[in-house]
Amino acid sequence: MDDILRKKGPRGQVLSNSAITRIASNGPVDVFHEDKSEGKSIIETIQDVEPILKANVEEYKSGDGYSQSRELKKVASIPLVEVHRLMQRGINIFDKNDWPKIAAKLDDPDWLKYRTSPGKISRRPNREYFRASTRR
Repeated sequence: MDDILRKKGPRGQVLSNSAITRIASNGPVDVFHEDKSEGKSIIETIQDVEPILKANVEEYKSGDGYSQSRELKKVASIPLVEVHRLMQRGINIFDKNDWPKIAAKLDDPDWLKYRTSPGKISRRPNREYFRASTRR
């Protein structure tokens, strides 16, 4: 993992941005950048979210989000890099107290790309819509 963080390949070569993007297609990757002239270090988290967003569109078009037994409804699939971004802004998707905030975000048209089924979520924010899954 240190090789990825330093943007170095297994033989010490510097990885190109396209190589890092390919690595990030499997999940978030932290890339370390150092600016010695200003004495700053930056850790950038990147993830190729395109496959997730394409899958979300297909799920949204293909049904109502309910499982075969009709007991569960999948309403969204949020990439881990976005979950990380939310947590930096003080919204914890894993905290039940923040579910109304997440529901409001998911009802926002700007967040339609994360939705996997239609409907308004914020009407019932205390339902267990917000079970996190690490399944890809």
